[in-house]
Amino acid sequence: LRRDLKGTIAAPLDWADFLVWKTNNALKPLVHGHVHLSDAAAWQAYESIFRGDEGWLETLQKRQVRYVVVPRRRYPNLARQVLAADRSGKGELRMIYQDQRCVMGEVRL
Repeated sequence: LRRDLKGTIAAPLDWADFLVWKTNNALKPLVHGHVHLSDAAAWQAYESIFRGDEGWLETLQKRQVRYVVVPRRRYPNLARQVLAADRSGKGELRMIYQDQRCVMGEVRL
C-alpha cells in the first residue's frame, strides 16, 4: 500500500485474494481464489511459475505480469530464482521488497 503498486501480479492464491481486497483492485492477480473464473492458459502459467519451471520469468513477461511475490517457505526454489534473477545483471527483474517471509520483484516487460 505504501508503494501504491498497480498492475498485474503473480501471487499464491490466498495471498492474491488478500492483495485484491487490500489494494481495492489496484493489483490484478494472474490467478486468485476464484480459479473457475481463470482461463486454462492462466492456470497453466500460474502452476509453471510457482513450480519454478525453467522459463518462469519468460512466462511472467509473456503474460505481462508486472510483479511477482513469493513466500520463501512455501516456494523456496522460486524465491531463490527470483533473487538470482535480480542479481543476474540482465535487468529482467528488480527486487522491490524482501523480508523473512517473502520476496517481491518487479518484472521488466
